[in-house]
Amino acid sequence: MTSDAAMLTVNTPPSITAHPAAQTVRVGEQATFTVAATGTAPLTYQWKRDGVDIAGAARASHTIAAAALADAGAYTVVVTNACGEVTSAAATLTVTPPPVAPVVPSGLVVTVNRRPLGRDVFDDVRAAIVNYYARLYAQFGLDIRVFLTGARGRLLELQFDLAALDGLLNRGLVEGEAERRGIVVSPEELEAEFQTQYAALLQSHGITEAELARRLQDEGLTLDGFKQEGRETIAEQLLLQAVERAVVGPLTLTQDELRAYFEERRADYGTEEEVEASHILVGTEAEAKAILAELEAGADFAELARARSTDPGSGALGGRLGWFGRGRMVPEFEEAAFALQVGERSGIVQSQFGFHIILLTNRREATQPGFEEVADRVRADAEAEISGEMFAEWLANAKRTAAVVIHDPLLDAMHKQSLDPDLGIAALVRIRDERVVEERYLSFIIGWAYEERMGNAQAEKSRLEAEPDTPDRAARLAVLDVVIGEARAAALAAYRQALADVGEDKEIVDRIAALEAAAAGQPFAPR
Repeated sequence: MTSDAAMLTVNTPPSITAHPAAQTVRVGEQATFTVAATGTAPLTYQWKRDGVDIAGAARASHTIAAAALADAGAYTVVVTNACGEVTSAAATLTVTPPPVAPVVPSGLVVTVNRRPLGRDVFDDVRAAIVNYYARLYAQFGLDIRVFLTGARGRLLELQFDLAALDGLLNRGLVEGEAERRGIVVSPEELEAEFQTQYAALLQSHGITEAELARRLQDEGLTLDGFKQEGRETIAEQLLLQAVERAVVGPLTLTQDELRAYFEERRADYGTEEEVEASHILVGTEAEAKAILAELEAGADFAELARARSTDPGSGALGGRLGWFGRGRMVPEFEEAAFALQVGERSGIVQSQFGFHIILLTNRREATQPGFEEVADRVRADAEAEISGEMFAEWLANAKRTAAVVIHDPLLDAMHKQSLDPDLGIAALVRIRDERVVEERYLSFIIGWAYEERMGNAQAEKSRLEAEPDTPDRAARLAVLDVVIGEARAAALAAYRQALADVGEDKEIVDRIAALEAAAAGQPFAPR
């Protein structure tokens, strides 16, 4: 007779697979100790400092949000299950006093390899970045100022600050390398390049210098000021190009390499069919009929466009739209324009913008040249692309090794955040605790930084879950769950403080709601 089968369960005592690591932090910075252990579940944890239990420290990870001098000591954790317990190796926490802030000359933003760069240069770079995005938003009918309000707007402003800082770092490194190599842009070289680019600008827009001056005056600017800014920009371009040539050195490409480059990018060397046209835009069909009648009676198209067109851009230019290919204009306009012969005028064309009368002034047919026809252009393009990649690598290495001091505490903290979220959080918390700056949205920024940490941990967890199972996978996932939970709690606390600091703000309210939902097990709404 055979007995019933019996289940044998083998319980294993806890075993530590990753011990907590020693750390050195400044007063006010965060310190986190983490342990990874295996063994029969459930596992329980108890952290100790200098052998004494720490109340409430009963997870696989123990975080000190803002370390004080009294927190220094030897940290261990006891891991226990039904089969026994094991104590980790001690990890020493060293807490150093905060540094005495140096006296920074007024207006200094960053020092790169002892090269000071001031607020005026920073503001110029930042203004150029903001203007670029303002024009980009305007193409979609959006006013960027709408996006620069409230908590979310403050974050966008800080992103512009970081972009300007990056530009400033690049400038400092390039200027330093130019000085080291003795590279100088001569006045003659600068003036020749300015005249070339200035003439190309007028030609591409189909305007005279007098017309440019009028348009600048309408915007409250002067032609002399425009030219001065242009010369300054071109001087920077020429210096950058000269440093790039010196850093990269000469490039030698074979005919086979050039042909391969051309074949990979053959479509780039072809040209699509394009037309050059002018138009008059009005709001009603009756107005369009009246203008059409005047044109048929011999009126000048450009003069009527200046006087009557409701398109402010082309109207001031006599209706000129310049060259465009298919897909650039609304379908009704495109179809009518491409159907015309050079010198021919359309009838009334209705689109979502109103009623157009179109005059076709030129046409270019599509082309697809062979390698020999564009060999010089291919060589220039290939060398520029390779040189650009090599110079970008040099610049990245130069940034990593440069001695950089950012004198604005908030900008410095945000820069750290962009490089390492944990360093950024520590710097932001220190600014808050030491009241280094007056920043209305500081608590919101800290909450955003903790959300960044949470998102990184969630991404790491998803990656780990997709990998094949390993002996320590469960323990690593458990550690990540702790990090996610602690970051979520810290973000919520910071956002709630932000709401108290600034009052009702939709972005803050939405972030709190999303994190509370995630804490309750509902799907998380990313920022």
